[in-house]
Amino acid sequence: ALALKPDVLIADEPTTALDVTVQGEVLELLRDLQREHGTSIILITHDMGVVAEMADRVVILRHGRMVEEGTAADIFARPQADYTRELLAAVPRIGTGVGRQKSAEQKSAEAEMPGSVAVVNGLHVRFDLRGGFFGRVNRRVHAVEGVSFSIAPRETLALVGESGCGKSTTAKALAGLVPYRGDIVIGGCNLAGLARVERKAVRRDVQMIFQDPYASLDPRMRVGDLVAEPLLIHGIASKEERSQRVAALFERVGLSADQMELYPHEFSGGQRQRICIARALALRPKLIIADESVSALDVSVQARVLDLLKELQREFGIAYLFISHDMAVVENISDRVAVMYLGQIVEMGTRDQVFSNPRHPYTKRLIEAVPVPDPARRRPRFARLDQEIPSPTRKIGEEPPKLALKDIGNGHLVAVS
Repeated sequence: ALALKPDVLIADEPTTALDVTVQGEVLELLRDLQREHGTSIILITHDMGVVAEMADRVVILRHGRMVEEGTAADIFARPQADYTRELLAAVPRIGTGVGRQKSAEQKSAEAEMPGSVAVVNGLHVRFDLRGGFFGRVNRRVHAVEGVSFSIAPRETLALVGESGCGKSTTAKALAGLVPYRGDIVIGGCNLAGLARVERKAVRRDVQMIFQDPYASLDPRMRVGDLVAEPLLIHGIASKEERSQRVAALFERVGLSADQMELYPHEFSGGQRQRICIARALALRPKLIIADESVSALDVSVQARVLDLLKELQREFGIAYLFISHDMAVVENISDRVAVMYLGQIVEMGTRDQVFSNPRHPYTKRLIEAVPVPDPARRRPRFARLDQEIPSPTRKIGEEPPKLALKDIGNGHLVAVS
C-alpha cells in the first residue's frame, strides 16, 4: 500500500480479524508510517476503541448516510445523534465488569445444579507434518499441551489468547471434531471410553456457535431447515413437531417465525448469528461453545447478541465456553477466565482475579493492549515484542517445556516453569 508513496491511505477494517496485541502493534505501525511519510489515513472501522486511539476527526455513518461529524474529542464527550450515543453506550469497557455479582436467583439456581457440565483433564492435541523426499513425519504441531479445566452449570468460562494459542483447537476437541489424548467428561461420561453411537448421544449436550455467521450457514438451505437439521440428525420429533420447535426458537432469539422460509443471504450479520444461536439451542444442550461468536459483528449488534446469550443462560441453565481475544468482551460476559499461550493455560481464575490482579506477564500484556474508547485517555506507545511468539511446531521427539499451575490463593492459578 505504501509502494507508491500515497498521500492518502485507506485502511478498511485493518484490525478487525486481529488479536488485541497484534492490533496494538498494527495501530502503532500506522502511526509511525503516518509520522514518517506524512500520509493521511482514512480509517474505516466499527471498533470505537480503535477510533478513540487513532482518529483526529470522526464521521458516523448509518444506512449509507452521515449522521454526525466532528472531532474525536467532541464525538466521544458530547455525541449529538441518537445513533452515536447508542454506539458509544454499547462499547464494552475494561473495568465495568469487575466486582459485578450474580443475583440471588442465579446463585440459587446454580446451587440446585451441582457438579460439572464438562471436565477436561490433561488434553493434548498434536498434528503430524510430513516432509522430505519420502514424505515421512518429521515435525509435529503441539496445538494443545496438557490443558485441564472444568465448567459448572450456568457458568461462563472464557478461554482467551492470541491466534494460534490453541483456543479453537481445544473447543474442537471438546466438540469431537479433532482427535485428542486425555480425558473429556461430558455429563459424567468420559468420551474416550464410549462407542460411536453412545458418543453421538452425549454430543447432543455440546453445541457450537461459530465465528463467521456468513460461512457457517449453508446458503442453499432455508434457515428454518438449518435450525431443524440437528433435530433431524438425532431423530428427534416428527416433522410437524420440529417445525413448531423451530418456530419457538426463532421467536426466542428475537426473530419471527415468518422468516423460517427465507435464505441466509436475506439476513444481516446479527440476524444470522441469532439463527446460529437458535440452531445451537435446538437440542437443548448443557454446554454451548461460542468460538469468537461476536468478533465479526458491529459493536451495537455485538452488545445485543451478548445480552441474548446471558438471557438464554439464565432461562435454560446453559454453560458457555466462550472463546475470544477481545478482553473487554470477555470481562463483560465471563465468570471465570483461562488464558492460553502456546497450547497451555498460563493463568486461570475468576473474572475479578484475572482482571483486577493479573499475575502472568502474558495476561498483563493482553489487558494492556485493549484500546480505551476515550480519546482523552489514549495509552502511551504500545511496546512491540522484540521477537515473534515461538512456533508450536517442533521436530519429532522435541517436547515443549511443561508449565505447572500454582494456586496463589482462592483458586487463582498462575503458571510456573
